[in-house]
Amino acid sequence: MAERSQTLRELGAKGVTAAVVFSSGFSEVGGDGVALERELKTAIRESGVRVLGPNCLGLINAFENVMATFSQFSLGPTPPAWPRW
Repeated sequence: MAERSQTLRELGAKGVTAAVVFSSGFSEVGGDGVALERELKTAIRESGVRVLGPNCLGLINAFENVMATFSQFSLGPTPPAWPRW
């Protein structure tokens, strides 16, 4: 699990501004997960990378047809773009 923290630091050093952490196993499982989440939070603060997650399904932006998720929603065809107001 420490790989996630190191990866976020490396992304920040390369100027990456955002990332998604799909993985789970942090404070929701208790024990060592609490310490891992603390470490991840520190890495996020130090890296300056905005993070969605951990323990998430990703994101869906229907306006831009972005389906960055592994949920069942992404199994079908990409829905048509909505009209922009």
